[in-house]
Amino acid sequence: MFGRWKDAVARKYPHPLGLALTAGAILGLFGSLSSYFLFSGEQKILEFSRIAFDQSVLFLISIAIGKAFLTHVCFSFGWRGGKIFPAVFSSTAMAFALASVFPYTPGLLIAVSVAASCTVIFKQPFVTATLLLFLFPLQFFSSRSSWWLPGSSIRGQRG
Repeated sequence: MFGRWKDAVARKYPHPLGLALTAGAILGLFGSLSSYFLFSGEQKILEFSRIAFDQSVLFLISIAIGKAFLTHVCFSFGWRGGKIFPAVFSSTAMAFALASVFPYTPGLLIAVSVAASCTVIFKQPFVTATLLLFLFPLQFFSSRSSWWLPGSSIRGQRG
């Protein structure tokens, strides 16, 4: 969604230093709005999970979309790092927004939502299963695996 126009802008910039400074300015602007936009997310995910239900749905959705946007900006403009934890953090924020709207069994809803979105993002269901096994309670493992197995068969059909 964000990648095409950012890649086009990045190709037109003549100097890598200008790209790095622009990405840093955008990151600083978002960071002044919320500290959850800074860093990849694994440092703040526990703190975020403690306060997420006290926040508005609009705030949670804007954190999710903003984190995804910033990740794409930074990579398109030449920054280095991983995409896994920003994707997990963004998916978690979106899952908390969903759980705020539908509050029945929020832990299960968040675990399944994050598992499903990470499986789609990474396209590697068993890597997702292993990663999320460390992030969520073991009691949710069977419900999460019910989302990974169909994802792996869909991936196999697409080739």
